[in-house]
Amino acid sequence: MRLSLVVTLIFTNFIFGQLSNKHWLPPLHSRDAVVEDHYLYLSTPNPTPFSVSVKSGNGTPIAGSPFTISQGNPQTINIGNGQPSLMFLNQNDVNVVKSDKGLVLEATKDFYATFKMRAGNHAEVLVAKGIPGIGTQFRVASVPQGGEGGIRNFVSSFMATENGTTVVVSDYDTSVVFTSGSGNITANTQTFTLNKGQSVVLSGYADNGTQANYDGFIGALISSTKPIAVSTGNALGGPLTATQGQDFNLDQIVSYEQVGSEYLVVKGNGINSTEFPIVIATENNTEIFINGSTTPFATINTGGYLIIPATFYQGTNHKNMYITSSKPIYLYQVLAGSDDPATTGMNFIPPLSCFFQKSVDLIPSVNTIGGTQYTTDIIALTYANAAVTINGNVISTTLAQSVLGTTDWVTYRVSGYTGNVVVESTGPLAVGIFGASNVAGFGGYFSGFGTEPKDTNVTVCSNVTTDLLDAIDGNPETGGTWTPALASGTDFFDPNIDLPGTYNYSYVATCANISVDITVAIQQAPNAGVNNTLEVCSSDPQVDLFTLLGPNVTTGGVWTPLLPNGGSIYNPRIDPAVV
Repeated sequence: MRLSLVVTLIFTNFIFGQLSNKHWLPPLHSRDAVVEDHYLYLSTPNPTPFSVSVKSGNGTPIAGSPFTISQGNPQTINIGNGQPSLMFLNQNDVNVVKSDKGLVLEATKDFYATFKMRAGNHAEVLVAKGIPGIGTQFRVASVPQGGEGGIRNFVSSFMATENGTTVVVSDYDTSVVFTSGSGNITANTQTFTLNKGQSVVLSGYADNGTQANYDGFIGALISSTKPIAVSTGNALGGPLTATQGQDFNLDQIVSYEQVGSEYLVVKGNGINSTEFPIVIATENNTEIFINGSTTPFATINTGGYLIIPATFYQGTNHKNMYITSSKPIYLYQVLAGSDDPATTGMNFIPPLSCFFQKSVDLIPSVNTIGGTQYTTDIIALTYANAAVTINGNVISTTLAQSVLGTTDWVTYRVSGYTGNVVVESTGPLAVGIFGASNVAGFGGYFSGFGTEPKDTNVTVCSNVTTDLLDAIDGNPETGGTWTPALASGTDFFDPNIDLPGTYNYSYVATCANISVDITVAIQQAPNAGVNNTLEVCSSDPQVDLFTLLGPNVTTGGVWTPLLPNGGSIYNPRIDPAVV
């Protein structure tokens, strides 16, 4: 007799920002194996301890997985020392589909995932973007090269989140030459077919005889039929001549849907030639404006890139730059940890939003990568009338730098912090870091991508109390008013008491008045049994499916398909619907 159990997921909420319950880290490739030790850092604002599973792309847990974290108790995980490793591929594995590389991280609660790498003369911090970062269209970037350097490259990589994903790489200079274990590749486009967890690393070397590899891949389009995660940059790269050093310049990016047209960046410690934003257009005839000017600095077309000179940074406490555009753009920031030209890093910058999160809790080991210490600065962008604290200490508003072109925002830049850092604001907040040790530098950006709350339809389970505030599509603030009021007197909808229908949530935000409707339908969740269906919410706790098959079923059988954990435990928060 064959017993069947059908599990149907009812999705009840959407997660925003780099704080996510699932992250994908596609692997990378460095020239001449210049990378040494590299680490994964896990942190969370959640006070209740929970486990994070860390697996390679093919689902194999890494040593020590799962890892337990909670608020104030991050974890540091040594991923490798040198190349090859799970996260750094040899040349033989470049430009081919790999199944057992990269990392997939999953948990029942939201967490930050930070990938840090170092070598004697190099360093970088890459922050995973989580569920909001995946998508189907991306414009990649790297630091344009001022020379060959012998160990310079551009590198972009992607990982599939679903089976049967077709990825097309296109819209780059047709003279670009890609490297691989079987020789150079000169195709004008490349197409790959991937299954869930599989990844591809693309790289072109600066010293292969074509100057197109200096900057010809900047603005290239990576598109897919199903959501993928994408990282991009250089390993290594430097904007100056080949004799003046280079560093890792890497970050994970987001898809077209998450970019915008208003940005703010803060200058690091570099000289002018190592401090500049890179703009990439997503549409033709995109006008770029700087520091509130009504005259376009430049107009660029789809896939075209623009470097904005450091001379446009302004300020007295520190320097910032306000960048707007007539159409959505990608914005990357190249900055340096010191005035040594070999200390660059690259941050992918989120567009300004009234709906940024209000805290980053926490940035783990802000001044260290493994056992190496760095001099680190913290940068913060927040609303002009907001108060900022770091580790509970209020930062003086005398340190705030006004922004030329808008009175809505100010920036902060502070130094001297070590260890774990919590940054909070009474208004919307974005946070970055940069640092250096001798000739090694890095940059990292820890804030999410704010989204204005939108009218939302949601289906809730009849046996689960649901937080409607979390279910709203966007980043709503707490403390608003529900009309009609929920029976709980809070944000929680109880399907045993509250009626299905439309509920309005309104509040006065830091920089906007919000009124949004959420329409609630109730789905009856039947008991599971032989040849029955179990309907669960994506926010429900995990359940042992074996216990639902009836009293006469013995252990020792085989699940088809296999459950992601290899046993009979089903976790609605991270596992797909199964039969």
